Amino acid sequence: MSEDNVGGRALAEALLEESQEVAVLSRDVEPFALLVNSYADSIVPAELRHADLPTITEALTCIEQSLPAVDVVALVGADDDERMRAAGDFLLARWPEAELVIVSAARPLAAVTA
Repeated sequence: MSEDNVGGRALAEALLEESQEVAVLSRDVEPFALLVNSYADSIVPAELRHADLPTITEALTCIEQSLPAVDVVALVGADDDERMRAAGDFLLARWPEAELVIVSAARPLAAVTA
């Protein structure tokens, strides 16, 4: 498991313990599967291999089908900060009250509020 996913999983679990609704976008969603088993309808991991419009739209649709509201959008493994930030902004347009959190090995926990 990458450092990004270790940090992202720890952050997601802490947020879920606070009863937050969490959307996790990552290239590898497998590390978040146990959180889905434990927290059911409070977390949606969505695969985001590329920060392009079709992929982001697909992730948005996946999240909308599973969560009625989103408190935190976590981008895990952001290697292209500008494009990933644009992806986060796109998602925050749907959930303007949500907090955007970027988790990467280069910047372990960089929180950006909307």
